[in-house]
Amino acid sequence: MLTVAAAAVAAAATIHNDPNGALLPNRAQLADTADAVAHAVAKAAVDDGVAPKLTDEQIDEAIRATRWTPAYR
Repeated sequence: MLTVAAAAVAAAATIHNDPNGALLPNRAQLADTADAVAHAVAKAAVDDGVAPKLTDEQIDEAIRATRWTPAYR
């Protein structure tokens, strides 16, 4: 699960689209990157048999239902 989490972060690195980019995602993409990491880890847990069998859609719904969304006043 740690390996797939690292791979999801690496996949969001800006260097993939810009040779002068960073090895980490832009701050503006952190929410999307967090969702990608959560999905990858949940999928790995299902595949390893340590989490309930869920489809990709069910995993995404669970992430949406439990993630924190900032609300500024």
